[in-house]
Amino acid sequence: MHPSPLPHVRVGRYDVYLLPEGPFRMDGGAVFGFIPRPQWEQKLPPDAQNRVALGVNQLLIKGADTVVLCDTGLGTKLTPRQREVYGLAAPAPWAERLAPLGLAPTDITHVVFTHLHFDHAGGATILTDDGREIRPAFPQADHFVQAGEWEDACLPPEGETFAYQFQHFLPLYETGRLHRLRGNRHLLPGIQLHITGGHTRYHQEIRVSDEGRTVIFPGDVCPTPFHLELTWRTSYDRFPLETIAARRRLLAKGFQPEVLIAFSHDPQPTFRRLTGSPDHPEAVAWHAPA
Repeated sequence: MHPSPLPHVRVGRYDVYLLPEGPFRMDGGAVFGFIPRPQWEQKLPPDAQNRVALGVNQLLIKGADTVVLCDTGLGTKLTPRQREVYGLAAPAPWAERLAPLGLAPTDITHVVFTHLHFDHAGGATILTDDGREIRPAFPQADHFVQAGEWEDACLPPEGETFAYQFQHFLPLYETGRLHRLRGNRHLLPGIQLHITGGHTRYHQEIRVSDEGRTVIFPGDVCPTPFHLELTWRTSYDRFPLETIAARRRLLAKGFQPEVLIAFSHDPQPTFRRLTGSPDHPEAVAWHAPA
């Protein structure tokens, strides 16, 4: 394997990496919901358009004969106008992003979606070189999503149509390698999928546990370290009370020894451990032992 500067932790039999896709700008008021701007701008100062800089991060779990990718980010299909709106740099193809790990897109064996919003599922498909066809980015991978999330994405609830973009995920259906789950699932030894709800009806988180260490990838029920505060939820959560309940469970688990959290929109992507107290939690950067 090639040396890699990517955030990395060993979890028993697995090497777990955080893959930052780059900065992504969104309206600060939407990111922090009902929290007044004077409070949230101390955490993330907005630009002249009131946008804050978030990360777009995916989790990669590498075992002896499996490579699991959790979420696929924004991808390379957005138009120049869309990239301008979100303050995105030029997109990097998956071959380039995976190369530091000595991997290629064909090495991915499993793709798991927390949910199918465009910033989490956009990279699941790519345009062909002639731009005429959209095809799966990971042709050898089985893809996993909750069945209810798939149904909501294909027929979005009122007010959600902007978040789901069919071209990102519908081509997966034709491959025969799309698995629509119903309920929690042990995907592989030590890798579990748990429905959280909250952000969407069937949003799920991913947990990797082995040899006494756990990494949790909570997706958008807790998109950044700042959202550990129960009232700091985004305006995109369809079921806010479920989001709060999911956060409480995350805090209960996260304060246990040897538990690390990887946030999907952490603006400073790294694995983090919780400090403080459940009433005033903080997520500090975790550094691998020398």
